[in-house]
Amino acid sequence: MVEWHEMRDFHKGKDEEGHDHFAIPLKADEEGMIGRECHQEGCQPKYFKISSVSNMEEGQKSRPEVKDPVEHLYCPYCGHQDGFQEFITGSQLEWIQSMLFKDVAKTIQSMFKNTFNLSTPSNNSLVKVTLHYEPGPLPSVRQYAEKELKRSLKCDKCGGGYAVYGIAMFCPWCGAGNLSIHLDRSVAIICSLIDYYKKIVEQVGKKQAINF
Repeated sequence: MVEWHEMRDFHKGKDEEGHDHFAIPLKADEEGMIGRECHQEGCQPKYFKISSVSNMEEGQKSRPEVKDPVEHLYCPYCGHQDGFQEFITGSQLEWIQSMLFKDVAKTIQSMFKNTFNLSTPSNNSLVKVTLHYEPGPLPSVRQYAEKELKRSLKCDKCGGGYAVYGIAMFCPWCGAGNLSIHLDRSVAIICSLIDYYKKIVEQVGKKQAINF
């Protein structure tokens, strides 16, 4: 039986099949977002992020960590719907597994230490057998950091915040189609570039502006 150490606070007992159940809070990045990853075959680019608080008001700060904020999510790229935990990223999984491995290794070391660190005298008391166990270093815990994404958005249907690579078709919170948000953003960027170009023309002339 494994004696949990650092994982004790996250241990929530056993499920119906007798497997240990843990609830581990995920680390949000500096912008208050956590990474998610679609595992559907053929889906690209898979990775996206969601704000740690759904329906967050403008300017409101996110919590530093989250525990399953919703029951299910939608992939913003392919629209696949699944449970929150099913969108775990590879880096997050490696981080959790490394913490579990460290706790299991610590329990095994304790068992060996209690078993072998004994002194057993013989019947004539002239010979004494000593067994000593020196534990080695514990496995290290992997660290992970959420990736930087190019575009942060807020769904105009549910208000949920998220970040994606390039253009995404769906809101990961409610599944609504959000292509219009990307188009509006692109139009705004183009308009700002046109305004910037006009200002340059006014300042240095059209021939000079072409070189910018």
